[in-house]
Amino acid sequence: QERTVLEFDAPLSNTLPIIDVAVSDFGAGNQKFGFQVGPVCFNG
Repeated sequence: QERTVLEFDAPLSNTLPIIDVAVSDFGAGNQKFGFQVGPVCFNG
């Protein structure tokens, strides 16, 4: 299983949270796509 981890560090809180994700072609017909949202921490 392959993974890509995306971390977002934004100095302005109005750029968060991310509420929309758009995905185009992600591989061959036998592949699947999914995503998991982990713990979120808002410091400030």
